[in-house]
Amino acid sequence: SKYASLLQQLRKLELQIRQDVETALLNLAYAKRRAEATRKAIEQSKESVRIEIQKFDLGKGSITDVLDAQSAMLEAETTHYRALSDYNIATAQLDMATGQKR
Repeated sequence: SKYASLLQQLRKLELQIRQDVETALLNLAYAKRRAEATRKAIEQSKESVRIEIQKFDLGKGSITDVLDAQSAMLEAETTHYRALSDYNIATAQLDMATGQKR
C-alpha cells in the first residue's frame, strides 16, 4: 500500500540521518584529537627552535640545525592549521546532519 511504502521511505531516511549524525560525530571527535595533538607538536617544535638558536649563539650548533628546526616548526604549524580546518568542516557536517545552525 501507499502508506506502507511511505513508512518504509521514512525508516530509510531515519536510518540515513542516524548514520550521517554518527559519522559526523566520529569525524568531529577525530578532528578535535588531531587538532590538540598538532597544537602540542607546535609547542615542542618551538622549544626545539629555541634550543637550536641558543646552541648556535653559544657556538655549539650550526645554522643548518636552526633552519631545520624552523622548517619543522613551520611544518607543524601547517599540519595544525589543516587539522583546525578539518575540525571546522566536521562541525559544519554535524550541523548539516542535525539540521542545526550555529
